[in-house]
Amino acid sequence: MKARTAVVMFTVVTGVGALSAGVDVARAQCKPLCERQCDVAHDMCKGQADLQQAITRSQCQLNERMARLTCNETLAGDLSACAPSCGAAQKQCEHDAKAKRDQCFKMAHEIRDTCTKALKDPHEQTKHACDATRDACHKMCK
Repeated sequence: MKARTAVVMFTVVTGVGALSAGVDVARAQCKPLCERQCDVAHDMCKGQADLQQAITRSQCQLNERMARLTCNETLAGDLSACAPSCGAAQKQCEHDAKAKRDQCFKMAHEIRDTCTKALKDPHEQTKHACDATRDACHKMCK
């Protein structure tokens, strides 16, 4: 009876050891897949952050173009107002109208710069969050 119990105990202990080793082998085999899944999720997260930034940046550029169009419309009106003048007065009027348009263009560009610069920090924060999530995911793969 004692011999039989010893054999059963040996079998159970050996079985548990084999099961544990089997789990370690399975974990080792699955770890690369788990890590690839983490990396793919990370790439998707960063891709979405980049896409959102690109969309918003495009909106900033579109706003600048619309403002520049308004600047040109204003120039057209101002140049029409210069038409009744003659000679030097007309040239000065046209010069002033173009300077006003150039200032308008500059302001539109500065607004776009401000708009796009405001995107940098949130985008970087989102990318760092993606990195932190990937790192946490990798830790769970171990």
